[in-house]
Amino acid sequence: MRKPGYLEYLKSFARIKKPLRIICDASDGSTGPFLTKLRFKNINLKVLNARPNGNFPAHGPDPSGSRASRELSLAVRKNKADFGTIFDGDGDRVFFVDERGVRIPPDATAFLISKNFRPPYVVTENSGYLFRRGLPALKTKVGPVGHYFIKKMMKRLRAKFAAETSGHYYFEYIFGKNRAYYDSALRALVEFANVVSELKSQKLTLSEWLRLASPPYASGELNFRVKNQGKVLRRIKKAYAGKKISLLDGVTADAKDFWLNVRPSHTEPLLRLNLESKDKKVFSREFRRVTKLIRD
Repeated sequence: MRKPGYLEYLKSFARIKKPLRIICDASDGSTGPFLTKLRFKNINLKVLNARPNGNFPAHGPDPSGSRASRELSLAVRKNKADFGTIFDGDGDRVFFVDERGVRIPPDATAFLISKNFRPPYVVTENSGYLFRRGLPALKTKVGPVGHYFIKKMMKRLRAKFAAETSGHYYFEYIFGKNRAYYDSALRALVEFANVVSELKSQKLTLSEWLRLASPPYASGELNFRVKNQGKVLRRIKKAYAGKKISLLDGVTADAKDFWLNVRPSHTEPLLRLNLESKDKKVFSREFRRVTKLIRD
């Protein structure tokens, strides 16, 4: 008897209540051959840049920048799709756009996917508003970035789902009495489709859900080139000493009316800022304050 392959494994997680139209951009990378064969009930899936090409002629292998998703956003709008996805070159990261072709924040994506799993969940320190405000604190365990740390914490907690804002999504795999933990952008696509289908059954689009769930004022992830990351982080820590501070991944300041995280890039001389608030005046005030601290 033939053992089920990876495509069959992925399909086993599909619970599509309402038909969906999805556009996927494989970025000329390794997910293309899988996506073109990933077909299951109630899914109309179109794949862009499906043929692997190491020169990455479409837009390069890194999907994190907004320019990379231009083709995807246009295709989503043209085809009136429910959402779109863009994968990186080696297929372990994925980002999503809504039915308008607008990029969905990774922490919002993680929050939606978490609806398919029982807690606890493991997220990184720089996860934003939805995980901080939308889930009870005891349900979410915060850990440092990186495969090793994420999987180690998942194993300790027996967590079934974990996420990083870099576009990595982790899942539990049970075989017999054993458990393993892996990240899979393709599995994230299937789980995300399940939730969007559920929203559709409630007559909600992704953009409508995001408008209702997200803070109205959010910076998104902004990059600042600095000469001395440590010096700037110490300055931010001192400035926000009166708030709830975490140093797990850069500096996180958590207050009643805003939340921010400033963390260093491990590969470039950059600091990455995320700031969110429900209040426009508070957002503007803290944005001016923290960006001045970073640039001085």
